[in-house]
Amino acid sequence: MELKAPQYEPAVRMLRESKFQEVIQLGAKLLQEKPDDASAHLLIALAYVGLEKPLQAMDQASLASGHGRNDAVGILQILATTYSRSGKYYTALACLTRAEKIVSAPEVIHDMAKIYLSQGRAAKARPLLASLPADKADPETLSRTCLMLGDLPAAEVAARRALDINPENAGALLLLGTAQLLSGESKLAETSFRHVKKAGKDNIMVGHFLALAAFAQRDYTTSLAETEALLKSSPRLREAHLIDGLAWHMQAKYALARKSTALALADSPGDAIASLLMAAHWLGEGRKDEALRFLPGGEPFLYELANPTASDSSFGTDWSADQAGRFVAAVYLMTEGLARDALDLASEEKEGGLATHPFLTIAKARAELALGRRASALASLTALTQTHPSLVTPWMELAQLAATDGQAESTRGYLQQALARPVKSLRLQLVAGELAYRAQLYDLAESCFRRATIIDPKSAISKNQLAWTLAAKLHRPDEALPVALEACQLAPGNSNAIDTLAWVHHLLGQHQEAVKIYQPLLKSLPHNASTLYHMGKVFEKAGQPAIAAELLEKALSLSDEFPDAVDASLTLNSLWASS
Repeated sequence: MELKAPQYEPAVRMLRESKFQEVIQLGAKLLQEKPDDASAHLLIALAYVGLEKPLQAMDQASLASGHGRNDAVGILQILATTYSRSGKYYTALACLTRAEKIVSAPEVIHDMAKIYLSQGRAAKARPLLASLPADKADPETLSRTCLMLGDLPAAEVAARRALDINPENAGALLLLGTAQLLSGESKLAETSFRHVKKAGKDNIMVGHFLALAAFAQRDYTTSLAETEALLKSSPRLREAHLIDGLAWHMQAKYALARKSTALALADSPGDAIASLLMAAHWLGEGRKDEALRFLPGGEPFLYELANPTASDSSFGTDWSADQAGRFVAAVYLMTEGLARDALDLASEEKEGGLATHPFLTIAKARAELALGRRASALASLTALTQTHPSLVTPWMELAQLAATDGQAESTRGYLQQALARPVKSLRLQLVAGELAYRAQLYDLAESCFRRATIIDPKSAISKNQLAWTLAAKLHRPDEALPVALEACQLAPGNSNAIDTLAWVHHLLGQHQEAVKIYQPLLKSLPHNASTLYHMGKVFEKAGQPAIAAELLEKALSLSDEFPDAVDASLTLNSLWASS
């Protein structure tokens, strides 16, 4: 298809001027003169894109198949590229799906995989990439996809295949090293990353991975040397300061460790890992008073740290600097995906039975879960509830597993046990409420969110979660309305609070009021598929189908796995058909 020929120049110019109806008329005239003119079909299809009529655009492309199937596929691929560039991935996929039904071409399949990856939908992309014939294969992208899915052996195999094609492929070397590092093969990973450096790709990511690989091998000297090089180019790099702090701590050089960790906290005072690490340093220096200042910051990992005390029996001040350091190191390695190395650190026996501290058992169970060793993790957590009945975290870990498995009553039982412990924590109530909500225990979720609003009456999150649960799940929008208003007042401009308030009005049949409330979000659309779906449904009900279609398309372009995705797709296609 060639649009540079003289007969197409007027239509191309009109496309640039957004004179789409004129383009359609010119295209129709060209087709009268030459019925198999694929370029004319393309021009008309692009005009329909401009008119925001995607079904008509795809139909026009399909008409070209009557003269040549490859022409139709080519036009649909061009349409898909056009839609992708404007972030309309759902429509782009619709174009490619239609093209694939005409001719199952490797190029179309590859394009579909790339769009899925741009959406973060690796599970959809992987079978498409794996199905490509050898001469069209993309092993580097397949390796990256397998990494996203956590299939480390397959990622390594695909990376090696890419290196067979081009041994100097730095991207494939980086993928190989990453797969090796996450598999616990830190020495092999270090070799791969050094090859990347030799290939001239010595960037921050490579330096970070080299420092991480050395730390995982307990080679603290090399780890510190790599972070020193990193900090010369990026002096405020959080990861480098954390690895520094951990490396010094593991060598019992607590004063040096504090200096590094303090730099991580300087840019992010609320950093949970850095806060807990700083507490560990102070414990190493025998300063429980200073450790107490930082322990509450570690609550995201241990609910028991919400209200620590200086008592020798208080969790958080009852463990040694070595135990605390190994716990933080395990947590950090887990956040980096190094579950095997985290498990080694949490399981390591020290003289005097230091590995028996319950917090290290929790870290070990989390690492086992990440490695798929579910039975062992469950046994450890269940045992902790017996040996340390005052702990909250084991009950919450069990509740999370039960909620994930869809075991509603088990979730309820575990949550009730956790909430019966004497821990006054906003976060505990919020997480318990979210787990109850996920398990469809909406009565328990309501109770948790209500308690959260009592603990902190100014918590917008608590009020918003309570309002949403009341309106959307317990069918009490009248009761939810004042709570949703409070949440918006506490967090003006917050997209979640705005969404809840607007949806409550929608449920009350006040669609125009809901549209009014959503207006601020139209200026900068939220990156949340469910919120965009709610907006789309409200604008549809309010008689604004064009805006509704745009919002629903955006929602489906972000994800097709949110709870209302099926209804979003049906509504959008209905709006397209009636446009």
